[in-house]
Amino acid sequence: MKQLPRIGDHMDAVVPTLSPETRIMRAVDFLLRHRVTGAPVVDSDGRLLGIITETDLLKLVTEGIQAQPPTEATVAEYMTTDVVTVPPTVDIYYVAGIFLKNKIRRLPVVEDGHTLTWMLRPAYSFADTQQRDIYQFEQRLVQLVESSEYLSMRTLGIVKYDTFSSPIWLVTFEGDAVKKKKVFISGGVHGDEPAGPEAVLATIIEAANDPSKYEHVNIDFVPLVNPSGWVNGTRLNGADEDINRGFHLLNSQEAIIINDYLISHNRYKLMIDHHEDPRYPGFYMVTYGNNDLSLVSDVT
Repeated sequence: MKQLPRIGDHMDAVVPTLSPETRIMRAVDFLLRHRVTGAPVVDSDGRLLGIITETDLLKLVTEGIQAQPPTEATVAEYMTTDVVTVPPTVDIYYVAGIFLKNKIRRLPVVEDGHTLTWMLRPAYSFADTQQRDIYQFEQRLVQLVESSEYLSMRTLGIVKYDTFSSPIWLVTFEGDAVKKKKVFISGGVHGDEPAGPEAVLATIIEAANDPSKYEHVNIDFVPLVNPSGWVNGTRLNGADEDINRGFHLLNSQEAIIINDYLISHNRYKLMIDHHEDPRYPGFYMVTYGNNDLSLVSDVT
């Protein structure tokens, strides 16, 4: 089974930390000097006790003491102690799920109680108040297709909601072998699960970089089933519909567009739809309509 990217392979080697005894005004200077919005608070052995953030420091303002800085107050009095952490062995998609589920901006990476570093939530992907850029996503697809003679791209249809409109894109990979099986891979049916589209993009990248791995298959990719939900970070589409739950009813624009394409083509040997589940690291498969588990064994 291919190893998913681990956060331990991508984290910084050093992270600035504070002690619980640090005076609060010195902590403010510390954050400004390091140009960070927060820092782990550790004891003398390097064990994580909490984190101090710019939000915690705003308590200084809300308590009305900004005019008279609390020279004796310490970080321990203002830090957040209920901290979500992860070990360095989990994969980056699992971390993405934690960010979304817990509505947090930073995540300490801890091993044996010691803080190694932390992951910051990327603003372009996970910010609660900032929309994702659909044009940027399209450009990533275009660049991939232009980089490989095995890839092609087309628009299946356009979804429209009030002032929002976007294509639903289809990227096709065609292998070299004479006899090829057809596979359908999709992601992003729930807009608040951005790891799905990223996983589809990662597969497209791999197919473009090493087409021999997929020479016996033709793959149809729909990397972003729910563009409006993805842009706004919401599970539902622009009409507040759960595309996944109601797909068989064809009660959404997205389901109709994709279904029209599916029924006009030959049957696929395998169809995979990517979702996120922040409860578990790594990945697992849920199969429908087939009790034969040999497929799962072959894939993993």
